[in-house]
Amino acid sequence: MQNRRVVLLSNHSLLSASIQSLLQSEANFQFYTVAADEPKMSTKLKKKNPHAIIIDSGDASLGEDIITRLLGQHPRAKVIALNFDQRGINVYGVNRVVKSDINGLMDALRGRR
Repeated sequence: MQNRRVVLLSNHSLLSASIQSLLQSEANFQFYTVAADEPKMSTKLKKKNPHAIIIDSGDASLGEDIITRLLGQHPRAKVIALNFDQRGINVYGVNRVVKSDINGLMDALRGRR
């Protein structure tokens, strides 16, 4: 099985250490941390070619549109937002379906692929 590349985008070392500790016990994960305030953050993320990007949704340093930006730059990756205030996890991804007629639009609106 192929290793899954997971990148934590964070400025918090405690969060990074906790997630790394969790993933070390699981096989087939490569874990990386990229500092959210790193000037070359986008370049570092692109080099890692992640399967999943984990963020703290309450981290204001990431900016308001971080999920949209990450999905635009890494459309094959899942963006996993940890929400500590609400004790939840939100998973975002791009589901691209190419349809070229009105039926394709209607299928998308109805939740069909």
